[in-house]
Amino acid sequence: MPTGDSFSETCVYTIAHTAALDAAFSRDRVATLVEGKRWAQAQRLLRVAEKSGRLVPLLFAAAESTDRLIYYGFLKNIILGAPGTAEPATTFSVFQLTPFPPPQPLKTTLIVSSTGHAIPASHIRPYVICRTPAFIPAEAQSAQGT
Repeated sequence: MPTGDSFSETCVYTIAHTAALDAAFSRDRVATLVEGKRWAQAQRLLRVAEKSGRLVPLLFAAAESTDRLIYYGFLKNIILGAPGTAEPATTFSVFQLTPFPPPQPLKTTLIVSSTGHAIPASHIRPYVICRTPAFIPAEAQSAQGT
């Protein structure tokens, strides 16, 4: 269920190392990361959302322990492929990176968009398109994509 008119109805869940997210948060709340899989579906989601003026939330669990969501932000850019190679990687940028306050939401509270079922605790895939949860703070709706 969307949390407001400024968010897309779906979001992206992924994992990243806590140290990388902490550093990006401390620096400027912007992170550019590389994932080893192609995020083609996420790229389409971002394009559609941008056309309607909506933000696509990106929710992070810690790569060291994926049970809880530790940060959220908003997708700014997705580039398929690793620059200069034929690798099936994705480079993505997120802005307004923000830590979830305690108690952090469980990953299993996210509902997979394609199935309508919660992400299982044992889930280890690199990214999942989920329904945007209602727990994205309301003040985040004023996010600017700068």
